[in-house]
Amino acid sequence: MKTFYNSRKGSGFMTWYRKLWVACMPLLLFLPIVSIMASISQLLAEILPFMTLFVRLDALYAKALPFLLAGFVSYQFCRHKDGSVVLSAMIAYLLIISVLQSEVLNEAFAYQWHVDVAVDYIQNPLTAILCGLVAAKLFERFSQVQLPKSLAFFSGRRLVPILTIFIMLGLAVPYYFIWTFTIRQLFSLTAVLYEHGIVGASISKVLNSGLVIVGLRDISDGFYILPGFQKGITVMQYGVMPAFMLAWMVFLLHKKRYPMAIFVSLCLLQCLLSQASDAFVLYLFISAPLLWLVYCIGSGCIFYLAYFSVSGGLLTVVFGSIYISLLWLSYKRQWLYLPQEERGAIHDEYVIELLEVFGGMENIRVMKAMDRSLFITVYDMDFVDEQRLQKLCAYHLAKDEYCYELAAGNQAFALQQALQRLQEKELQQLLL
Repeated sequence: MKTFYNSRKGSGFMTWYRKLWVACMPLLLFLPIVSIMASISQLLAEILPFMTLFVRLDALYAKALPFLLAGFVSYQFCRHKDGSVVLSAMIAYLLIISVLQSEVLNEAFAYQWHVDVAVDYIQNPLTAILCGLVAAKLFERFSQVQLPKSLAFFSGRRLVPILTIFIMLGLAVPYYFIWTFTIRQLFSLTAVLYEHGIVGASISKVLNSGLVIVGLRDISDGFYILPGFQKGITVMQYGVMPAFMLAWMVFLLHKKRYPMAIFVSLCLLQCLLSQASDAFVLYLFISAPLLWLVYCIGSGCIFYLAYFSVSGGLLTVVFGSIYISLLWLSYKRQWLYLPQEERGAIHDEYVIELLEVFGGMENIRVMKAMDRSLFITVYDMDFVDEQRLQKLCAYHLAKDEYCYELAAGNQAFALQQALQRLQEKELQQLLL
């Protein structure tokens, strides 16, 4: 029997990708908002002096974002959904960024050992994701451990934050060497590219656009002395990116994805008021990796052409048209990954069998589609044929033991509507 699930069944990567999307989106939503507030505060600071308090609001939020991300990631990747895992992840992040600071390490080794200053770049989303994953795994492994009676107070959930501290202290040593080596290689690559003029500047811009997703940007500051570099920034910020964002917003409105359309509109406003929206680049990476890659390469091409005094309006029209065309083509060819987006039709045979697996319409209490999962709450679990359900799609019991979470992928909402239509049809037949 044909099903909507096909190749996605049991895909661990897609499940991981979905959880990361859910963890990032609440934080990304506020990124353009605080940036807009900071821009407005800067404009009003001369008239209203107290508005100077909010001028650096965007910088403060950007600094706090990895700390919050560690908690969100740990909560999403932990099956138990407990507040203790969030606390553990935040402690882990604060610990590793506090220990791995050049000033702290210099004091610890009495300035006898050369500390690489690249360690100061360690406050970024990658570190936060690492801390969140470690905290989630430790909570799942040790949250039920019972210590001897003399240490019984620290059993269970209280044990996890303590273990997290010691584990992160152990991971800090290899993480220091891996991170500093990576940053040093990026600096060396930038120095090599700087020797190749505008070609190197364009390649560096591609790299710089890609590194935004991990909290690293402006590694190519030295290229600002090249003619045309500032022009490329202007064309990108006030021309190509707004055109692409506007097309994306219209696309989301057409697909009735109103929350995401509002988010993109905020990114568009941020881009016009202050700077290129990092939130939109991160959203592009999470929701449409193919278009994110095209965006990075296109950024380098724009900077290369701007060097030769190509018209800014022409660059906007050409690259804006390319991005919009790829947006349309990606959706038509199903290259575009949009969470909660429907793809194709759901076969009636599959829906009927799924309803039978759950014991029929009378055994289903509540159905609710959220993100890329369909939650079905039943009255009696004895009537659910879990063996047949496992063959139809991946599932697991949610926090409520009577609630099943089905990994429905992009068709969670479509599957819910199909089941509801079948329920209504059966109800009408009974009434007749």
